Amino acid sequence: MSALFVSAVMFRALERVPLALRVALIATITAVTYLFGDVLARLPLSLGVAGAALIFLLAGQGLRRVRSRVEAPIRFGAACLVAGATPVVAGVSAPLDMKYNELGTPVLSIVVAVLISSGLVLILEGVFARLPARVHVLSTRLAAGCLMVVLTHTYVLWLLAVPDTERPFWVLIAALALPWAVAMTLHRTPLSPVLLGAPRAS
Repeated sequence: MSALFVSAVMFRALERVPLALRVALIATITAVTYLFGDVLARLPLSLGVAGAALIFLLAGQGLRRVRSRVEAPIRFGAACLVAGATPVVAGVSAPLDMKYNELGTPVLSIVVAVLISSGLVLILEGVFARLPARVHVLSTRLAAGCLMVVLTHTYVLWLLAVPDTERPFWVLIAALALPWAVAMTLHRTPLSPVLLGAPRAS
């Protein structure tokens, strides 16, 4: 939770510097994470993890800037997905674990993660645009609860007190469904702007 907040604040601060310098600084932070990730992961408030996340925020910003030039999002997204999945299937790209600052195979694992993420976003955007309007309305309402799910699912896991290695599937479902149910209830109250950051549902 703190890593999400800190990385957003760090990235917003870096947006004040020229793009070339921003890219250089984030690349340097990523390189340091590769070298000392296990040490940085133990920093308070997830500062080390937040630094590692900057490279992915930069990639997301880059995708947003070029998105208007992608005329066939489903096909282009599928190409990105295949390109990203191939090194994983071939066994040459190690997995990432952001929680412990493990960035996998230097450079390659980050490129793979960006390709897969970008591919999925583009494919879903293309598919979503073809769905009926009522689906758009429903998804917009559900999206109002996303922030609460991100910020509170760990408390559900903590309350259930099931060790990571022993968690059945229902625990993961509960960690998702309970915060979302609370968020949907709050979305219909005057507290929605304060707790969800979204206007009260009509």
